[in-house]
Amino acid sequence: MEIKGTLEARFETKEFSSGFKKREFVVNTGGDYPQSIKMEVVKDNIEKIGLIEIGSEVVCKIDIR
Repeated sequence: MEIKGTLEARFETKEFSSGFKKREFVVNTGGDYPQSIKMEVVKDNIEKIGLIEIGSEVVCKIDIR
């Protein structure tokens, strides 16, 4: 699934005692019925999301679990 929108917020990386890391961020979909959607990235994508400026247009490919 793809979600297109504007990067609205990015939070600090969280590291757990098991060594697992994740970073949460918020994308606003805009349009007639805008939604702010909180998502998370893990592994190599943690660094990638840190390179994107707040306010930039993004396309997120996600798996829903």
